[in-house]
Amino acid sequence: MTLLNQIIDGASDGCTATSDLLRKIQVLAHRLDSVELKNWVSHELNGYPVEGVVPLPLYRGPLSSPVRGTYAGPGGARLVHVISEQGVPEGAVEVLFRASLTQPLAELERLASQDDDAGVEWSPRAIGHWNKWEDEELVPSFPWMNLFSAVKVLPRSVVLGVIDSIRNKALELALELQAEFPSAGTEGGPTVADLEVANTVWTVTNIIYGNGNSIGHGEGFNQSVRVGAGDLPAFVAAVTELGLGIKDVEELAEIVSSVASPERVSRLRQFGERIADGAVALTGNVAANVVATQLLQAARQYLNLI
Repeated sequence: MTLLNQIIDGASDGCTATSDLLRKIQVLAHRLDSVELKNWVSHELNGYPVEGVVPLPLYRGPLSSPVRGTYAGPGGARLVHVISEQGVPEGAVEVLFRASLTQPLAELERLASQDDDAGVEWSPRAIGHWNKWEDEELVPSFPWMNLFSAVKVLPRSVVLGVIDSIRNKALELALELQAEFPSAGTEGGPTVADLEVANTVWTVTNIIYGNGNSIGHGEGFNQSVRVGAGDLPAFVAAVTELGLGIKDVEELAEIVSSVASPERVSRLRQFGERIADGAVALTGNVAANVVATQLLQAARQYLNLI
């Protein structure tokens, strides 16, 4: 059984542990020589930096989280009630009512298996701000009571949904590769040095991080980018229309027309990543991830790879 078939069966049968499934993706990533896949698997298994220096997949957050508040009043009165974000200043909503799940997969599985939902306590400073907003009548309040404590709840169903999303992304990747490159994942098989393989992997990883949902798997940009094989003026016109500056267009023209094949593919992929990361200035209103995908499509057409 091929590695791709193992991943497909493991992601769909419900019997293979998600951690084992990710380790198969890790093998696939190394055989494809894909830095993007290696990084994704590593962060899923080991966790994402809390500081936000690494993009968080869309399915990991920020996610809306219900907040359970405990109010205190005269005579030791207590009231537990769900807190609404109605009236909360915009800049505070994400801190108080959103959760980003940066934990390693093993920790997510532990949280999902507990009898009770996990939660994160609001800080004393947040409690103070809330009571101030109550006094200013910005947020809902209860007569003669103040917020004493609050917990941002993380429902087990949400955690299970994140784990399920990881499995779905693994399945989607394997199916996409199998449809176009059945030998992907075998020893000596295709790698991202092949621009077509790089484009497939890049598209799926883009969707993982929430940047590619609007571009599908090729239909849209196949219709909007038309470049004949070896037609350099048409290639230059196409990438210029995407909103690239003169110097960037000149660099791309030099890459596709004069660089040897292995280095050319690597440089094209790196250029596309720079666009998606916002490191290349664009003059139009098209999203950076769409421009990067259309650029790779134009290059494939110019190099007669489709």
